[in-house]
Amino acid sequence: MTNADYQKICDALRQTAVMNLKKITGRSWSDLDEINETAHRDKEFILREVDIIDPQVIVACGMWGHLVWLFDLDDLPKQDKFSYTRGRLYLSTRHPVRADNQKTYNQLKELWLKVKDQV
Repeated sequence: MTNADYQKICDALRQTAVMNLKKITGRSWSDLDEINETAHRDKEFILREVDIIDPQVIVACGMWGHLVWLFDLDDLPKQDKFSYTRGRLYLSTRHPVRADNQKTYNQLKELWLKVKDQV
């Protein structure tokens, strides 16, 4: 990897934020009822966080239904798994813990290649 490539990666990471709706630590599994409760209870806070960060792209890792609800998106056909709404691109992919790393990365890369010009 060249120094320029490394710098591009560092720059991209500096423009990245991660938000986890699962606010409970210490388990390798998630309780959907707890996630739903947290998302409903903290909806205003979550939306305020996103407004502060002001991302161009939001990637939902296994939580497309929550993303649709939180951001009032159209429920899209499962094969598309993206939405461009109000100046943001929303992508859906599998959660990294539940995914085959290379296969999931390739699927996300293919999806990105289809929609990147919208950003």
